[in-house]
Amino acid sequence: MNRLNRCRGLGVVCLLAGACAMLAWSSGRLPAPPATVVATVDLERVLNGMNEKTTKEAELKDKIGELNLKIEDLKKQVDAEKAKFDALPEGADKKAKAETLRRLLYQLEFERQFGLRVLGELEGDLIRELYAKITAAVHDLAQRNGYTIVLANDEQVEVPQGNAENVQRTISLKRMLYVNTAHDITDELILMMNAQHGAGAGARGAANK
Repeated sequence: MNRLNRCRGLGVVCLLAGACAMLAWSSGRLPAPPATVVATVDLERVLNGMNEKTTKEAELKDKIGELNLKIEDLKKQVDAEKAKFDALPEGADKKAKAETLRRLLYQLEFERQFGLRVLGELEGDLIRELYAKITAAVHDLAQRNGYTIVLANDEQVEVPQGNAENVQRTISLKRMLYVNTAHDITDELILMMNAQHGAGAGARGAANK
């Protein structure tokens, strides 16, 4: 009987402890989240409308030009050595020239592959940098206008024709089937980012004078 009473007493204590814990959690609970205010952004349109993208692409084009010049100079060396090789009679000199030509051809192929890799990395860095700036600008605009959720609008992404795998992949990745255009803040975001870029470019220009 004493054991039964002890068990009952322990049960009462556990119930009281649980009730106290629930009361403490309720009293310290975070306030309810704010009312949802949704906005959407067309990322492709933002990228195409960014003045900074145009500036960065011009810088990238200059670097591509430098890489192409280096490859063109090396190709001219190859052509010159090839002409010398063809003009030589068979013998030790032609054999030595063949070795030189082979080295240049290997170097030319390396520079081509290296240039493609560098170009891919530069383009990747550019897109990643622009996306980071878009994300930061969206955060600022949401804070300013009171948006609680900003979504990338993929409504306009078309399902491609082709094999079933590509079609299903595109469909599975789509998140929005219809979005009221009143939610769209793409134009406002572009204007804000271009104004910030223009102000930054002006400040850099003044500092360089």
